[in-house]
Amino acid sequence: MRFNLYNNISSFYTDVYPILVLHEAQNTLPLGNLIIGMSEDKHDWRNPANWLMATVTDDRGGVLLTAIMTPPHRITFYATDNKYNEKLLECLIDGILGTGFIIPGIVNANPLALNFAEIFCAKKGINYLISKNLRLYELTEVNSDISMLGVLRPAKESDMAFVPYWEDSFCHDCSMASAANTMQSEEYYRHSIGNKPIFWRQTALP
Repeated sequence: MRFNLYNNISSFYTDVYPILVLHEAQNTLPLGNLIIGMSEDKHDWRNPANWLMATVTDDRGGVLLTAIMTPPHRITFYATDNKYNEKLLECLIDGILGTGFIIPGIVNANPLALNFAEIFCAKKGINYLISKNLRLYELTEVNSDISMLGVLRPAKESDMAFVPYWEDSFCHDCSMASAANTMQSEEYYRHSIGNKPIFWRQTALP
């Protein structure tokens, strides 16, 4: 097995996107990061020049494990076809430890995340803490019989007075964050409106 560190988002995308997309729902986070990395938006953490992009390959160059981290965010990784063993994780971890990157945490499915944490922390002589248990939901069918009021539209500049509070309410309803979300800078929200984009459902008034 071989640890491979990338410094070019295009090469990394070419090598791992076809593998990740086979389990699209499971890999929404790394796939989303790949798409961001290939875009022209290099604002803040979105610049792939600062990312950790790595794979572990077999003797024929086949990708066995994919890892991506967009500092200051946590690392996420995927074992191809969800097949892995301790030697594969050790190869990834030994490679990461040699890069100088600091790993602030893991966002990943169990039991792979726990296995990684156990090996990583044993090598570093530290302990790990599970901060949150998450679930992944996949929509496989849409019920077209349910009628919805209003229309879905992208947020625009005239929504700036409301966007921070809408985002905070969304995070609160999803148990994702506290009211601290409203303390983001004006630049953050303007950038979100201009580049993501953010979508809202606008209900028509009577």
